[in-house]
Amino acid sequence: MPIAVCYTYRNVDIVLSLGHNDIKAGFSVVTTVEGCEINHINPGTAAERAGLSVGDEILAVNGMEVEGKSHEEVVSYIQECIRTRIISLKVRRKSIDLNQQSSSAEPAITEAFLVSVNKERIKDVTKRLKKKNPLVKTFDMETIASTETPTQQPTPSCAGLPQIHQNATDRLKLYESDVKERLVQKAERQKEQEFLRSSLRQSKKLKALSTTIEKPVSIDMPEVSPSDGKVETRNINGYENQCYEQGEFVYGKIENNNNQAIPLKQVIVSVDRITDHLSRLEGKEEESKILHEFFHSEPVQAAIEAIAVHRTTEKTKNDGSSVIANGTTTHNTTTSTEPNIHVVSLFKREDGYLGATVRNQDDRIVIGRVVKGGVVEKTGLLKEGDELLEMNGIDLRGKDVTEVCELLRTISGEVRFVVSSSVSQEKTTSSSPKVTHMRALFDYDPEDDIYVPCKELALKFQRGDILHVLSTDDENWWQAYREGDDTTQSLAGLIPSSSFHQQVVLYMDELEKDEKPKCRTESRKKLHEVIRTLGRKSSKEVQRSADEPVRSNTGYYSDLLTYEEVVLHLARTDRKRPLVLCGPEGVGCLELRQQLLESDRDRLAGPVPYTTRPQRDGELDGIHYHFITKQRFLEDSKAGKFVEYGEYEKHLYGTAAADIVNVIKRSKTCVLTLKAESLIAVRTPEIMPFILFVAPPSLQTLRRQKECAGQFNVKDEELKSILSQGKSIEQKFGHLFDCIIVNTDFNRSLEEMKSILKRLETEPQWVPIEWTT
Repeated sequence: MPIAVCYTYRNVDIVLSLGHNDIKAGFSVVTTVEGCEINHINPGTAAERAGLSVGDEILAVNGMEVEGKSHEEVVSYIQECIRTRIISLKVRRKSIDLNQQSSSAEPAITEAFLVSVNKERIKDVTKRLKKKNPLVKTFDMETIASTETPTQQPTPSCAGLPQIHQNATDRLKLYESDVKERLVQKAERQKEQEFLRSSLRQSKKLKALSTTIEKPVSIDMPEVSPSDGKVETRNINGYENQCYEQGEFVYGKIENNNNQAIPLKQVIVSVDRITDHLSRLEGKEEESKILHEFFHSEPVQAAIEAIAVHRTTEKTKNDGSSVIANGTTTHNTTTSTEPNIHVVSLFKREDGYLGATVRNQDDRIVIGRVVKGGVVEKTGLLKEGDELLEMNGIDLRGKDVTEVCELLRTISGEVRFVVSSSVSQEKTTSSSPKVTHMRALFDYDPEDDIYVPCKELALKFQRGDILHVLSTDDENWWQAYREGDDTTQSLAGLIPSSSFHQQVVLYMDELEKDEKPKCRTESRKKLHEVIRTLGRKSSKEVQRSADEPVRSNTGYYSDLLTYEEVVLHLARTDRKRPLVLCGPEGVGCLELRQQLLESDRDRLAGPVPYTTRPQRDGELDGIHYHFITKQRFLEDSKAGKFVEYGEYEKHLYGTAAADIVNVIKRSKTCVLTLKAESLIAVRTPEIMPFILFVAPPSLQTLRRQKECAGQFNVKDEELKSILSQGKSIEQKFGHLFDCIIVNTDFNRSLEEMKSILKRLETEPQWVPIEWTT
């Protein structure tokens, strides 16, 4: 007797996104009496990734209905859509309605447990099962064994249908219980530490170990007037040994909000734990011994018991402070013991990211960073510091960050997290964060960086790129966009902060002196030691060390250079920015400058140079040259009036900064050539130059240019020297360049320079922020 099967139909919208390697959509269609149906799907194609199923009836393709269309017309239109790389299908999908089946029908397979060493075989079996039994739920036993505990393995449902979420409520209750227990333990440890710190204040032996000796301060309790209720407060530093925290004490109204006594036994257990930590892990045996002797002495233990008795009998008001033995009052920083457990559901594209990084904190998985522009940041459902307890039914507690990242990498579609967040951890984010614009002064490739927390989210950039920094909350890794990136379609990238990059550079210098580490783990460990050492310096000191090479007399590049803050600036019509040409000798800077000046004498001009050579016939003082004596020339050079000077045929020549400013005041664009060593002298707010580096072309092109200029006997060594000088200049002074052109063709280079001059007058340019302030 045949089985009576009832079907239900529903319309489904499916979008096929073809990747770079996809040539075809990956499915074929057949025309039947009912319409145009999918009869085959190729594995690993866009059709399979989008969830298209065999038997789906196509209703529309990219909005065009296919009803009444022939098979050739439908196929032809689909092939045209492939060119756009996006195919939007509206299909009618049928599924078995088990509730309407005849009682004589054979029961459908609802759960299948698969065991195989061949993953492809599992995929084929799963497809065939789902084709015959649309509601079947499959379980890969290898995956279950590696990710689930025995008590969490799924069992067949007696009701005939898989109950995927039948234990979700129980799991949430278990998570809530575990988190609450941890918060209670944290609160108890906090109370113990506060009590220990308050007791240690009076230890003379421990005070002798303090790294900083301060003059004792006499303490006078203030008189509190009931009428005004004001309390005079003042702060003093607590115990300053590095093993203990520095506390803040407020002297005033003595009231206690917590009369629970800490028993002597609990105090001794806490002390033993601390002394064991100091002795075994930090190697501070002397301090450990003093602590042990202090708390195990009879007078101290008697005092602790007396305080415990006093607290159990004392009844005071609750004002958020606690009383210690010597009458001082400390703020009671209690930790909330009520967990905040909730479920967060996000959608993750197959080739996309959620926009957050995770880190290990003890045995927990915690959100370490929320990236600007990502799904997490846009939804606001996850925040930094939130603990991830579960992901799609997989317990994340006790897992390593690497395992979690691998799980996330293989998941697409809906991702459900069970999250524990604390109200105190939530940050109030500004609706419009301040954006800082930076010019990169070094090249960065995350593939070469072993310290980057997430290579996929890191931003690659080159020296000279403009970076728009959105967040500097993390002291080591900032979030930024590169100039020209589409901020609506991409995530903000991670870039090393100024201080972190400098610390890595200094660490690499240390490696050159010492033996190199054997592995990446050792490299990270040694880097943290260097960072702790450098952390004793203030950020201003580290920043100053990076700025010194920029403001030095030579302007040489330094590995400590990081970023230069810039702003957009549009030059005024009456104050045009000078164009400074720089390049190796013989590349053609002088010829390009001369041709550029002759092309427009009304708008362009050059500074009048100074010289000590005798005046020739036809030369006018102040027009062709400033003719001065050698003594005056030396005096002016010593006074710093020249941005560049040198000797040629036993005569001195120089260019003064005042002459460049004179050209600017005449509302003309000053065009001049300078050596690379002189560039730093003109990078001032008074001059604001646009520095153009003219790079040499290939050896063959350079030889052809020399021959066109009538120089036929140029040796290969001379040409190679020009190329070598060009690379050296770009390496040492590249952070000072605003633009680079390769002089492959003289006329083309001249047109590029004219185009640059036009942009300088009509378009805003990025300049150092110091020039505008």
